[in-house]
Amino acid sequence: MKSAGPHFILILKCPDRKGVVAAVSGYLADHDASITESHQFHDPMTGEFYMRTVFRPDGPAMPPLDALREGFGPIAGRYAMSWALHDGEVRPRVLIAVSKFGHCLYDLMHRWRSGALPVEIVGVMSNHEDMRSFVDEQLGTGQRHAARPAGDHCDLAIELSHECSVPVRRRC
Repeated sequence: MKSAGPHFILILKCPDRKGVVAAVSGYLADHDASITESHQFHDPMTGEFYMRTVFRPDGPAMPPLDALREGFGPIAGRYAMSWALHDGEVRPRVLIAVSKFGHCLYDLMHRWRSGALPVEIVGVMSNHEDMRSFVDEQLGTGQRHAARPAGDHCDLAIELSHECSVPVRRRC
């Protein structure tokens, strides 16, 4: 979903306990941010709480992203959170790893072309050549499609991972 204007995304997980949503929403409201989307759930198998919140500036007092991160640290510590705060306008660089069957790659490429998957694709890695022409058609000839024998992906994955922020291994 494309947001109008600057927006930010907070993702977190922590042990489930009372007050997490209130602490997050209160922190954002206190810093002139308005929540535009929020999803959360409890995993009963692990006892973990997961939350993804999208927000935007809603006044002149919203601090820069680095200051928001720094200020959120004490809340994250209090709830033992693993968390990340991202600028929603920055597209993550993604490396896609696919199997011989192309249906998952077709799905990802369709979502990317339609704008539903807002990423920059660094390359496609597979253990065969079958999808090379499709990758060339979608990303342009000369884009990275690296076919390696099964089990020989380690060096390539390490090389390309330096260029991406999110490796994607799609299984359907």
